[in-house]
Amino acid sequence: MEIDAWFRYYFQHPWSRLIVAYLVTFFNFLLFAEDPISHSQTEAHMVVVGNCFSFLFNKYPGSGWNVLKVVCWIAAVIAGLLAGKFIFHRQLFGE
Repeated sequence: MEIDAWFRYYFQHPWSRLIVAYLVTFFNFLLFAEDPISHSQTEAHMVVVGNCFSFLFNKYPGSGWNVLKVVCWIAAVIAGLLAGKFIFHRQLFGE
């Protein structure tokens, strides 16, 4: 067996892949769970969250319009999922 084939065999072996995945998980936990900086609290200015909050609650007068907007978003997501499954998926990818 050549050196390259030997290395590729052990490099692609399922045990070595599992060991690498567990080591990455362990070292991520070691770095982020025990690091005091990751647990510190500080003020943050999150532009996207502020824009989403403003778009949801401040752009329309009254809470009825806000509820209607959220209901329309949910209906659009559900309609998109159903259309994707029953129309596009079956027509394009079906038999």
